[in-house]
Amino acid sequence: MHSTALRVRLSKNCSGIRTGTSPRLSRNLAPAVATSQHRAANGKREASHTISCRNGVSAHGRSDLLRCRAVADDSSPPVDVPYVEIDDVEPEPAPVTRDGASVVLGYFDAFNRRDMDAAIQFISPECVFEDLGMYSVGMKGTEPIRGFLDKWADYPDDAVVIIDEIVEGDAEATGVVWHMEVAGKGMPLSRGASFYRLAPDGKLGFIRDLVEPFAKAGDIGLGVMNNLFPVIRQLPPSIARAFVQPLPQPVPEEGAASSLATKQVLELYSALDRRDMATVDSILSPDVYYHDLGLYNDAFEDYDALKAFFTAWADFPEDVSIVPDDYTTDGRGAVSIVWHVEVGGIPMPFSRGCSFYKVDDDGRVVFGRDVVEFLIKTGDATFPIMGAMMPVVRMMPRVGF
Repeated sequence: MHSTALRVRLSKNCSGIRTGTSPRLSRNLAPAVATSQHRAANGKREASHTISCRNGVSAHGRSDLLRCRAVADDSSPPVDVPYVEIDDVEPEPAPVTRDGASVVLGYFDAFNRRDMDAAIQFISPECVFEDLGMYSVGMKGTEPIRGFLDKWADYPDDAVVIIDEIVEGDAEATGVVWHMEVAGKGMPLSRGASFYRLAPDGKLGFIRDLVEPFAKAGDIGLGVMNNLFPVIRQLPPSIARAFVQPLPQPVPEEGAASSLATKQVLELYSALDRRDMATVDSILSPDVYYHDLGLYNDAFEDYDALKAFFTAWADFPEDVSIVPDDYTTDGRGAVSIVWHVEVGGIPMPFSRGCSFYKVDDDGRVVFGRDVVEFLIKTGDATFPIMGAMMPVVRMMPRVGF
């Protein structure tokens, strides 16, 4: 709703005035004042003055009359308003309504329609776009991002990204879990998670996409990581930081504005770093559906299997920690978070990840998906590989995720 400030200059006989406002008022008003009197309940006379406007300009969108009223005390003669000047002031712009989910849904809609002209309009000029399933280094700016989007434009129209879950309610950020379909059939090895933060202009200022790796190490992966920790401790921080570049935006400050879901997820990370498995157990619902797509093709069968996984993490050295880089703070029971792993304060190469959680009203995690970047990234070769897979997917039976 726009509002217009009106400056009113009255004759000295007028003791007070109330007037409506309208952004549609003309600068050129022709005062033609008609005065009538009646006695108000407080014993004072009210003089109602009707000022007609030239050229049929509408006040309040209802008529061509702007109504104002002057109040005089009982002993005063009838109030006359010989001259009223109203300057039309340019309305202040309406505040931009920003919501991470609505921006991302618009972006995906344009993307799936192959309308890359529309899709790029959702990207802020200084956006940093990390597609860690394909590239080690993120793209910055609309020109390289547009070039990346155009590489998708030649795919068949029936190849689309399907959003499975989305964080709603956060004005500044959102996150999704998704998969790809071709002709309505799920594409193998296409499940992913993404995080988005809006720039001050209300467009996407940071994007991280992660898709499941085509090869998953399973339990062996935990052992491999454990053997790498001594090597990482010897890395010069500058080299390590080249693999794990800092984000352009600061880490949010958790506070009273953070939702219960966000507080619980951050406490889950903190408990894992403290190796406090009792707190981890209290945050996870016994019925949680949890899927670590970086290591396993399938979700954990039951709570005992998930608990064993987190216990294996707790056996890592105490200087191994998960460091949150950014996260949603108000998500109506859902949280998206991006993170990396550090060893003794040194970033671990190829450890950047994205996770999505759903939390119930009691503050317990009922859904989780983790995706971490893979060691091998196929870069632009991904596009012909995917293109070759799509005819095969069309011949496959429908499968669920």
